[in-house]
Amino acid sequence: MKACAAIALLLAALPAWPQGIDAAAERSRIAAERRQVDARFEEEEKACRARFAVNDCTAEARARQRQALGELRRQEVTLNEMERKRKAAQKVRELDERQAPPRQQDAQVQQRERESRAADKSAKRQQEEAVRSAKPAKPPASQVQAKAPAVSPAQAAANRRNHEQRMKEAEEHRAKAAKRAAERKKKPAAPLPPPEPDRK
Repeated sequence: MKACAAIALLLAALPAWPQGIDAAAERSRIAAERRQVDARFEEEEKACRARFAVNDCTAEARARQRQALGELRRQEVTLNEMERKRKAAQKVRELDERQAPPRQQDAQVQQRERESRAADKSAKRQQEEAVRSAKPAKPPASQVQAKAPAVSPAQAAANRRNHEQRMKEAEEHRAKAAKRAAERKKKPAAPLPPPEPDRK
């Protein structure tokens, strides 16, 4: 697709030249005209030598020769450019034709790989769901408490005493911290005296 667009652009950029032109015939025509221009210049140069103002006559003949050769050179450059673009377009077409089957194969391989990855993900997801459904559910809280080790009444009383002792120590610690904080607080400083009025 891209190659077709490139070919269309190349053909649109070609100079306005008759279609179906034979490049070899054009080149031989340009070469023949170039020989005619050179022969005409030599004849004019010989005729100029017979005149009194040889330099002016020769300069005018040389200017006509340059103009004619310049036009032929422009035609030759246009022909060369057209040939170069035609060959480039042909190479692009050939390259596109050679690469078309491998591109289709690459696309098919990539599509198969994508489908394979999707199937693998689906199978993995189903496997994970099967593993999750096979795991036993969490037992109810009543069963968890039933499995907890039994505590003797003496041990329970000792635990309660330890808890009460810790709570009492924590309360004493808080009271001491509050007392220290109150002691650290300073009384506010006395305000400054009002400024004296200016005496003039």
